[in-house]
Amino acid sequence: ARRLAALEKKVGITWVPESFWKTGEWLDQLTGPYIVKNHPGKTIFDLCPDPGWLDTHHAPAEEVEYINRKIKELGWKTGHDAHHGDPHDEGARSMGKTH
Repeated sequence: ARRLAALEKKVGITWVPESFWKTGEWLDQLTGPYIVKNHPGKTIFDLCPDPGWLDTHHAPAEEVEYINRKIKELGWKTGHDAHHGDPHDEGARSMGKTH
């Protein structure tokens, strides 16, 4: 157990209570207001490990599957799901040519 704790400390693993994931509290840490409040003058790009990380980093398939399953279990709607059936202006959501 001590060796594991030493490894966790060395690589920067911080454990959080299971409730942190169940309540969606972790989503609060991914929002713009969180970044503005806790990292004044910074953007999400400033907080990435190195330039281009945000463009190239992809979560492992297992992690994506787990997150999607939890979102479904909690009854949350993702940005993609939230728009189904709702009238909206596609031009307002893209940077493509407008009519």
